[in-house]
Amino acid sequence: MAYHLEVHDGDVRIAPGVADAPTVTFIQDWDTASAIGKGELSAQGAFMAGRIRVRGDLPKLVECSDVFGDLDDVLADLRSQTTY
Repeated sequence: MAYHLEVHDGDVRIAPGVADAPTVTFIQDWDTASAIGKGELSAQGAFMAGRIRVRGDLPKLVECSDVFGDLDDVLADLRSQTTY
């Protein structure tokens, strides 16, 4: 299953499916995604190791970077329902 994040005016929401017109796309393999989901690897560490690729409007990503501190709260419910 695919999910996407929506960021509007500092609010973050997770939604099912692929975004219609994503501003930024993160690309990673299953092993990387599951390691991040289980807390075995940080997203930043995966990015620095080249395990996550980013494409799209990077200045917009940087502009919204402050909302990513709350991302764990947004993903907590999804994480509790996920099996690896």
